[in-house]
Amino acid sequence: MFFDVLVLSNDVSIHQDWYVASEKLGKSETYLNRIREVTDLYIKENISLENAFKAMERDINEL
Repeated sequence: MFFDVLVLSNDVSIHQDWYVASEKLGKSETYLNRIREVTDLYIKENISLENAFKAMERDINEL
């Protein structure tokens, strides 16, 4: 499943893809800022962000 791969991945580029997809979808600046915050947390603490990943998957698939 796509989500499981994301959780195991340390690849920050997927966060960048999420940001770009969300930007193209016209998400608010608040939403885009939250993506940046999530990315920073992921990089700094390598924590599981299950809800954020679900939103990311939804946005990328919506394109």
